Amino acid sequence: FLDLSATSDTLLENRRLPFPVGSTSTSRPESNNTFGRGRQNLVVENLSLSASLINGNTSFKPPDFEFRVTPILNINSIDTQEEGNTRANPLRGDDRSDDHLGFLELFVDKHLMNLSDRYDFISARVGIQRFVSDFRGFIYSDEEPGVRLFGNWDNNKWQYNLAWFHRLEKDTNSAVNSTFDDRYEDVLIANLFRQDAVALGQ
Repeated sequence: FLDLSATSDTLLENRRLPFPVGSTSTSRPESNNTFGRGRQNLVVENLSLSASLINGNTSFKPPDFEFRVTPILNINSIDTQEEGNTRANPLRGDDRSDDHLGFLELFVDKHLMNLSDRYDFISARVGIQRFVSDFRGFIYSDEEPGVRLFGNWDNNKWQYNLAWFHRLEKDTNSAVNSTFDDRYEDVLIANLFRQDAVALGQ
């Protein structure tokens, strides 16, 4: 079956930050203040469309096959009150508008085998995919192209991942993946989680 979804994430932010004046240029050349006018108006819009082609009964087990593509369009604009706040060259003004198109997800997921009659399983996922290596995402949390082997065991009490990611460059203003610009960095991750390790529910 085909699963379609759309997400719009909008950020409107008005903030005031200390910004020094006089070092390169300023919009108020006769001012003697250490800090200039620090007001900033920021607008960020992320629009993502996701399409998943799924094969298999997913009520009680993972899909047999899934192909997912999730492009994202980022539009951002910032308006400040001091020169050099948005660009290193003060001649470029005190505001900036930018847009960027990238991929959050572009992968194929294949169910390899069941390990028990309760659908403990092993699956493989290849392509650009979201992955969080730990509970809070402190160690690694990103959307990158890679190969991932994952699954569970013993009625889902054990969960495991073995993954390799080859990182892409990020757009500076949106933090979205560039289309396919290589960053020449590789990340290898292996983890193993155990539920109810000490007592039931822990």
